[in-house]
Amino acid sequence: MDNIGIAYNADKSWPVANVTSGECYGGCGTGGFLSEGDEYIQSISQQVTVSLHGQELNPESYAICKADMLIKGQDVTNIKLGNTLSDDQLADNRFDFMLSPPFGVEWKKVQKQITDEHSEKGFNGRFGPGLPRVSDGSLLFLLHLVSKMRDPREGGSRIGIILNGSPLFTGVPARASRRFVATCCRTI
Repeated sequence: MDNIGIAYNADKSWPVANVTSGECYGGCGTGGFLSEGDEYIQSISQQVTVSLHGQELNPESYAICKADMLIKGQDVTNIKLGNTLSDDQLADNRFDFMLSPPFGVEWKKVQKQITDEHSEKGFNGRFGPGLPRVSDGSLLFLLHLVSKMRDPREGGSRIGIILNGSPLFTGVPARASRRFVATCCRTI
């Protein structure tokens, strides 16, 4: 699959069309962000082919997502069921666009898997910069998305994520992760 080619507006804000094909990824929930992302990309170029990918923890939301996508004629091959933080089923993938709704739930149930990945893989894993409080998984999910970014020499990636202020401004343990995101990614 070809990478998405990006041409920026004069103010270098959200990209405008120069798209041939690409991949869009998100924590899928019921699929709303994925479908809206697909519709937006299609609206800027009728020539684009988008491949949608996502993973959802909740079986009911996962089923709704797949059903909705099937009704819309979208391919559901890359929609996975499972915990994204403890069992990344799209581990080897890198994406052009990534979208994420708020994700601030406690991660205590998967603390061992996440702590093990952090200790064993360091910066070769998703959570190398550090771990936030167990009560807030938002920063973990942001680090997960950052790990799926394409290299800038391959066209880079765009991430749209909604966060409350807590993962960005609080907690000493998360300071290294915030610094990592701020220095390795161009933020808007």
